[in-house]
Amino acid sequence: RNKFLNSKINGKIYFKNEFNFDLNLNINQINLRKLLIYYPIIQKGGISKKINGKINIDAKNIDSILGKIRDLKTVLSFENGDIRIDNLSAKLPENSNFKSNLLISSEDKTPKLKFSINFFTKEANKFLRKFGIYDAGDNQFSLFSEGDINLIKQDINFNQIIINNRERIDKNRISTLEKAFKLHVLGDDVIGLFDFFKVKKFVQEIY
Repeated sequence: RNKFLNSKINGKIYFKNEFNFDLNLNINQINLRKLLIYYPIIQKGGISKKINGKINIDAKNIDSILGKIRDLKTVLSFENGDIRIDNLSAKLPENSNFKSNLLISSEDKTPKLKFSINFFTKEANKFLRKFGIYDAGDNQFSLFSEGDINLIKQDINFNQIIINNRERIDKNRISTLEKAFKLHVLGDDVIGLFDFFKVKKFVQEIY
């Protein structure tokens, strides 16, 4: 336990031949933004290639820029310097759900965060009020997006964005979104992903 994390951990650590581990981490409470600022794994774009293994994560309560995130589950894997976050799922405020797969990789010596995100809410009006949006229209809303973030240049690339399972965003609109995201969220540091006011400014500009 520390000032960012209240948890229990168990599992196996192997020192024979190559260092490896298979752990289960049960988190009672975590402040994700403060943890990532203190341990800048994402900003650095990976870890030592000598650290390999996986951690099965089950988090009951996470403080986030969106409020309380509950019942988060994922598998965190370390593979030769890459970090994988597989089958991430979580319950967000306002009857909303989030699923994702993430990869922090240093292919071609360029650290990148590759992402695939699925978001769904049954109460879009209430959810978007957090960002100062009061005319959301339909209550149900879904978003699928995949792409990557260059962790050195602080650039984002959206390969595709699909809204409500039917509306595919065109290339011109995607280019506008990329420029706004870089300006308002990424700035000089990828940790802006966890800054509510930066994300709020981005949402207000594009909506």
